Amino acid sequence: MPRPNERDSAISEVISAVLMVAITVIIAAIIASLIFGLAWIPGFAANPVTAERAGSAITFTNHGGGGIEELQEIRCWINGTTPGVDHYVILGTAPGSTAVNANASASDDWVIVVGTFHDGTVQILLDRQI
Repeated sequence: MPRPNERDSAISEVISAVLMVAITVIIAAIIASLIFGLAWIPGFAANPVTAERAGSAITFTNHGGGGIEELQEIRCWINGTTPGVDHYVILGTAPGSTAVNANASASDDWVIVVGTFHDGTVQILLDRQI
């Protein structure tokens, strides 16, 4: 069997070193993007506000979390957010706050919970039929 010369064996060592450095850099970039990509953005992964029906009343509850404390105001609407319609209640921004809206019909109402941040931006926190 022919003996490889020293020049051929050096090439494979250089290539393996370059590949190891490239793999290390790629892994470091993936870990860094995961760690530094976790900054809080105004948005809620879970439902911080829930709505429960009891007859013609709907009780809204603030469960907190996800930066909901950064909100200035939380309005809970039943069957629309029309500017002339005042069928909403204000829910406190502190976790555990509750508000009851007694303007619900017998069944199949649509509830919309809208949060307003201190900078004036608005986000829907809950939008579903109950």
